Amino acid sequence: MFAIIQDAIKSKSKEYVFPISKIDDIGVRVVIDKRHLKIESNSINSLMYDNIDNTQLGVFNIQELNNDFDEEMFVKMNTILKELVFDKFMGKFITGNIGDEEQKYITEREYIIGLNNPKIKVFEKYSECCVCLCNTTTKSNCNHYICIPCADKIQEYYCENCDEDGGVCNTEGCSMKRCPICRETLFINKY
Repeated sequence: MFAIIQDAIKSKSKEYVFPISKIDDIGVRVVIDKRHLKIESNSINSLMYDNIDNTQLGVFNIQELNNDFDEEMFVKMNTILKELVFDKFMGKFITGNIGDEEQKYITEREYIIGLNNPKIKVFEKYSECCVCLCNTTTKSNCNHYICIPCADKIQEYYCENCDEDGGVCNTEGCSMKRCPICRETLFINKY
């Protein structure tokens, strides 16, 4: 497998797309190139894991990033893939403990509220997902909180102008996911 990935990275495409369609029941595209192991959402155009931006297990140091993809990096990437879990609260894959970030946000909020100063307004960094009611920091473009797993499961909207064979018309918003609250075209924003 190492040789296959290494050859793909050295080719014109400069990347290898793993034949992985889901992790933790989330539709994904897993890509490796010289510097990154990236996990992108299949359905909501969102980067959900990047080992360079992640300070947990599997971060490559500067020396490694300047080298070609080697067996040591391959071992690290295998370890990352084995350890990944999806954190609904943060809306991304992590290799640490689920709930750590959520607890930090809750503690911060409780501290500020505990100050009992009516002049202080708390900036809400999270709320309940409008579908499953779990806490999440993930919001739609229309400012409704929705976790990635719930957004991933929403079916695309097709209008009556689309043909029965799967052809999509040119109507704005057609073949797009819709917010379960207001029905606007669904795009995800993350903190």
